[in-house]
Amino acid sequence: MANEDKRYQVTVTTRMWDSKSGHGIGFDETTTVENMDFESLLEMLKAFHALTLRFMSAKDGADHGR
Repeated sequence: MANEDKRYQVTVTTRMWDSKSGHGIGFDETTTVENMDFESLLEMLKAFHALTLRFMSAKDGADHGR
């Protein structure tokens, strides 16, 4: 049986909060991913998540995302 590629709609949501003021901002980005198997999509999202953690850690002077 052939491995069929599928289409996935992916929404990435980022929320950042200021702990002192309690205010936050958020961003949502939605895209359609085509011709990618689910395992590859999952690996791409894991890599994006790791990069996001490293970016946020760098902003506070630490590297907690590793």
